[in-house]
Amino acid sequence: VYTIPIIVTYFGDTASEPAFVKVPVNGYVNFSIQALWGTTSHPLSASPGSSSLPLTFIIKDVGLVDATNVTLNIVNSYPLLVSQKSIGIGIIPAGEYNEGSITASVYSNITPGTYFIPIKVNYFGDTSLTEYVPIIISGPKLAVNLVTIPPQIFPGFYDIRLEGVVVNYGTGIAENTSVSISVQPPLELISPNNISLGAIATGGVVNSTFLINVHNNTPAGSYTVYITVNYDGGSLMKPFSVKVYPKAYLDIVGVHYSSLTSGASQVPITLTIKNEGNATAYNVRAILGQSDVIYPYVSSSNPLSALTASESSLGDISPGQEVNVTYIIDVSSGASSGIYPMSVTLVWNQTGSLIPFAQSDSFNVMVSPPLLSQIGKDFSNPITIIIIVVLAIIIIVLALVALRRRKK
Repeated sequence: VYTIPIIVTYFGDTASEPAFVKVPVNGYVNFSIQALWGTTSHPLSASPGSSSLPLTFIIKDVGLVDATNVTLNIVNSYPLLVSQKSIGIGIIPAGEYNEGSITASVYSNITPGTYFIPIKVNYFGDTSLTEYVPIIISGPKLAVNLVTIPPQIFPGFYDIRLEGVVVNYGTGIAENTSVSISVQPPLELISPNNISLGAIATGGVVNSTFLINVHNNTPAGSYTVYITVNYDGGSLMKPFSVKVYPKAYLDIVGVHYSSLTSGASQVPITLTIKNEGNATAYNVRAILGQSDVIYPYVSSSNPLSALTASESSLGDISPGQEVNVTYIIDVSSGASSGIYPMSVTLVWNQTGSLIPFAQSDSFNVMVSPPLLSQIGKDFSNPITIIIIVVLAIIIIVLALVALRRRKK
């Protein structure tokens, strides 16, 4: 109850007396303020780096009288960047709610958590109070894993996909996310080493693909690959081990054949294949290459044999094991004497590989001139002619001596 002094006048304002009036004041005004990202019908979450999100303030008059001319003034907005610092609310009946919204962004370098922002509430035109309103900044939590495609890697594999799988299992959006990779030699990265992923929502899963080559001379073993994930407010780096499995290496260590001459037919040529690698080659097939000069023999009575004449099955070849394969070949009648390169393509399977291996090995064969052609060529040499004449005389003399002995 408040006592208010008054002046009572009477008799036509010719007399006055002071008096006191007791005025009971039974009502009051007080407020409760909450902040909500998004709207009441569509709530959102904000995390470090979030930009231009609606931020709704819900204010309730918890007093006993209506509050009029209500405005909210943001005294200090950190860690937010707000579009405006004053929000007009208007009238809030006692016990009722009203709301107002602004657009806000969150600093990218802050730590997720709850921040209390001072809000000055003005009402009745000249009355104010200050409330500290909690603002929740949700935090992303990221995990990364690495998957190789194909699952097992061998020397000689190219364009291998390294899939960095990023998962956000936190309560906030990961803003401005990027993934980078660093590989250990002799692995060769052939794609860009950094990929921008943008925003990853809560529960989101995003893949990033990198490509590497594993050259044929890469030793078997484990090599370290580092995946780094950067996002607003944090980063994550994780090492992964990429295993290169041992591979069979098939080499031609021997070539055996009799003399090859122009026009020769059905000549066997034997190749010795050795596995000089550290893994067993399964279901090995050897396919002989051909040229216009040397090619597999095909019987005229069985022309369909041309489909398989150049291919042989060698079975399994263990490390260090040698296997012989024989082909029957023909030499073109128009072939000149000299050395001719040939090749054999070797195809096999290995445990753990989804695709077969293929390797091309080369070897040389020599085509000699025919015997009569060689003799004819030698007659152009005077020394050769003298030797032949001498040999002929000796043969004739020996023949005459033998004939005389028979007559006696």
